[in-house]
Amino acid sequence: MSSKKSSKNTKTNPVTHQIAHDLSPELAEKAGRKAINGYAKQHSQLTGRWETPTLYRLEIKVPFSKLTGFVKIKEHAIVFHIDHVPSMFAGFVSKAVDVIDESVKLTINKTKLEQKG
Repeated sequence: MSSKKSSKNTKTNPVTHQIAHDLSPELAEKAGRKAINGYAKQHSQLTGRWETPTLYRLEIKVPFSKLTGFVKIKEHAIVFHIDHVPSMFAGFVSKAVDVIDESVKLTINKTKLEQKG
């Protein structure tokens, strides 16, 4: 029997997801911060800090580990990035990205409606 670990269990990949928007820089910052702060408040496994008004450094707690990355609010997109995702957490991260995507899009739409009304 070999004592080597399977590369399948130790392989990591970065994950980057962009959410396009057509907001002004000020409104994008407002919507992005509101969405990320709201998500972090509801999901205790996400912690982090705002390093600048448009850059959030994050940590996601997973069993026996943590994942690190950032959210960057850009001119035409909000970028969510995780530095290294072990293959065993790919499903978890995929689900988290879907939830964050939905939360950010909902907040973007609410921000647009507030501006009209």
